[in-house]
Amino acid sequence: MEFFQIVWVSGLLSLGVFIPGFALSLYAYPKGISHVERLGFSFVLGFIPPLILYFLAKNFWIPIDFTSAPLMILAVTVFGFVGYHLKTSK
Repeated sequence: MEFFQIVWVSGLLSLGVFIPGFALSLYAYPKGISHVERLGFSFVLGFIPPLILYFLAKNFWIPIDFTSAPLMILAVTVFGFVGYHLKTSK
């Protein structure tokens, strides 16, 4: 692999973890935490989509492939942003 490919793939994987985690951190903590805490929660909560996929694969025989993984990341991200919007619009 070339250097540019390594940087590109590392950046995409980081965003794939950070974006759903950020959406979930907004949903879980809509206000009251600092930017550094939100960044930490974003990376920790970003591992929820792979855990959900693992649970579904083991219990419901749903394969983990190039379709289910991005769809799970998208579903968790949409859930987090919609939940945040519903929480803050009240």
